[in-house]
Amino acid sequence: MHQFRMNPLMKKPLNILVMDDTEINRKAATVLLAGHNVTVVASVAQAKVALKRMSFDVLLTDLLVPVSQAGSEVHSGGEEFPHNWEGMEGQEIPLGLFLAVRALIGGVRLVAVVTDADHHQHPAARALDLILGANRLGDGTLLCVSDAKAWLKEDTLEPIPGKGGGYSTANESYEQILDDKGRNIVGFKGLVKSKAWHTALKRLLETPEGT
Repeated sequence: MHQFRMNPLMKKPLNILVMDDTEINRKAATVLLAGHNVTVVASVAQAKVALKRMSFDVLLTDLLVPVSQAGSEVHSGGEEFPHNWEGMEGQEIPLGLFLAVRALIGGVRLVAVVTDADHHQHPAARALDLILGANRLGDGTLLCVSDAKAWLKEDTLEPIPGKGGGYSTANESYEQILDDKGRNIVGFKGLVKSKAWHTALKRLLETPEGT
């Protein structure tokens, strides 16, 4: 009979690696994951180096990164050399998913691919629908989350309460910022939008382990 037990990592500070190429998402990670030992990097190449040098309980990674990160390397002096993909400048590719698989193969037990895009915004986010939620892979867990947004106070980066990353609270309590046509809400005064790293970690830890 297949039995399940709660994750034994739930009650201890975790060693967490976060990879995201957007500065606000990296800054938010240190606040949203406070209480844990958090290492934040800006590229897949930097994440690969960190995974070799340190032991992590958790990897939280962006899905989409600039195409220049494919094949980039960090040299011994710490300088990163991105690959030049002529004609593909400005495009994003789902390298985060491959970093996640690499981490699982390397022994990281809890891994989440987190994107703030939904399946209407990018084909890779739509493809992620095939494996949304928690997936058991060997001894590890791979969690895939799309549309993972959190509205944070601009001065402290603390999350505001409410469903949908606090969108309902923001819409009720903060002045809206509209697009150039005055039709769509693109933000709220006093708030910034980031990835909901804390929610992804909570879901990972609440996923029972198979035995």
